[in-house]
Amino acid sequence: MKRLPKSKHYQVIFNNLRYELHPLKNEKHGVKKNKNVVHWLSPIQSRLCVLQLVSLYPAVEQSLTYNLTDSLQFDTLASDMLADVTGMKQSINTKWCRDLIAQITIYIAPLHLNKTSTLPIMAQQFHHASQTHNNHYSSSTIVTDPDSNKKINNVLVACRFIWSALGEGSSSTTIRSNEVSHRNFSRDDLDNAATKAYSSASARATNQQASAVMHLMNNFQHAFVLFGCGTGKSSIYILQQLACCMYGVNHPKSIVISPHNALLAMHHMQATKYFLGTSLRVEKLLPSNVAADEISSNFDLLFISIHAFRDLMDKHPNRLQQWNIKNIFVD
Repeated sequence: MKRLPKSKHYQVIFNNLRYELHPLKNEKHGVKKNKNVVHWLSPIQSRLCVLQLVSLYPAVEQSLTYNLTDSLQFDTLASDMLADVTGMKQSINTKWCRDLIAQITIYIAPLHLNKTSTLPIMAQQFHHASQTHNNHYSSSTIVTDPDSNKKINNVLVACRFIWSALGEGSSSTTIRSNEVSHRNFSRDDLDNAATKAYSSASARATNQQASAVMHLMNNFQHAFVLFGCGTGKSSIYILQQLACCMYGVNHPKSIVISPHNALLAMHHMQATKYFLGTSLRVEKLLPSNVAADEISSNFDLLFISIHAFRDLMDKHPNRLQQWNIKNIFVD
């Protein structure tokens, strides 16, 4: 915070402010080995920052009554603000503040992580040198294209996950990485998706779940999946959507037909929880929505009651064709 660049060096790109900082870690004897690190502010933060830079600060500088805060007080003010935002009873030192924010990003990072590691892209945002990351962090997870020869390292996408988890409005700009049309998921890919969905380092996809997802991705045929009650049928479409999101594959637009509204509501709530921190969009559709023509097309996964599906086919027969649905799950 004490070394923020002057406002003339900021850029506004897609309603987000962009600036660069040079990390000082792991530099000895004046030898600079680190490159500038790109930082982005969310759309809401960007608007507030622009108002401060072009309106508030100039007014304060010309005022005889008020003064801008001295940079020596930045650490204390930042600690007090973090304590207020997170509901802590008292402020903590800035190193602990930084560690706390790092733990938040570890939890909501867009890729599979174990509990004691972080992505290189996240570490870079905390100004860790590559040597520091390699020596002290156990994860080496990266994203590659289907040919495994290109690293997808998009800091703006990482920021999008963080902003969403910390309350950035759904009306803000959605940034997605370059997506490919297909990828043959491995068992490890699906296990990583299960770890993300269930927020547990030990979570794994079952053999039947993995077989079902692989069938979905590699075949365009009907299939019956026989599971006992409460043994993970819903994980099939959850893991498919998450795996596609995590590994940069085009999301197959899918609908789930539920036999009754209570089950639909529960599955919709669970999917929303499992997709927390991603750009995946979940919607639900009841007969009352169809009757009122309140039908959203902005979804990756739609839960619809069997009666609403019948009404949709009777009153809006062309809607499904317009949606270009890839998968229909009948529960």
